[in-house]
Amino acid sequence: MEAGNLKRLIGQRIAIARKAADMSQDQVAKAINVHKQTISRWERGERVPNGEEIRLLVELLGCSANFILGLSDTLTVREK
Repeated sequence: MEAGNLKRLIGQRIAIARKAADMSQDQVAKAINVHKQTISRWERGERVPNGEEIRLLVELLGCSANFILGLSDTLTVREK
């Protein structure tokens, strides 16, 4: 997959997982200690999170890293 397409895919997956967790960009940003603009850039596919940020997203949103990275098309979220 082309790098630009992968960035967009990861961004789309972050947005899907965030919405499934019923969280705003601001809530996610505060929880993982990044700027709200960072979440927005990830979701637009302008940037991608690093490994530690992906780990934090997975823990916070209750989804799998495989889903975020496009290795699985199944979004599985844990119960709250």
